[in-house]
Amino acid sequence: MLYDFDIWEASLTWDETTSEPCHREGRGALPVVRFRYQETADAAANAPAPIRMFLESIGFDFQVSACSIPDGYFDEQLDQARLALIDRMTEALSNRALRKAIERKNDRSGFDHRAFMTSVITAKPIKLDDDGNVFRVVPKRPSLTLRRRRPRPV
Repeated sequence: MLYDFDIWEASLTWDETTSEPCHREGRGALPVVRFRYQETADAAANAPAPIRMFLESIGFDFQVSACSIPDGYFDEQLDQARLALIDRMTEALSNRALRKAIERKNDRSGFDHRAFMTSVITAKPIKLDDDGNVFRVVPKRPSLTLRRRRPRPV
């Protein structure tokens, strides 16, 4: 299972139909964090309560992101937001009771908390162009002229 995710800034607003707070994408202080794959989002949503509580406390909303960044990478412009997320994860895991509950329930769910944490730490930044696509450096076309070869010493 792949644990890649994307981060957006969001603001907390009230939903008029249910009279409950909900996240709206846009500028604000609270981040919205979404997994890139439906399988991962479903496994996280169906994970035991301690794992769900941990993910919700750091900003996950168990919906899927429509991002085309390759696996194992994140947008380099979101490096500060990612570091802030890692700080919130560290702070949440400093609660010893929560950390032990997560470790006990980790083997009984489809969501592997250890693999998720490894994925967060090992992801690398990647540069995106203005359209949000992966910036690729296209090498120059090799010269069509024949190269002169130096004679080999005998």
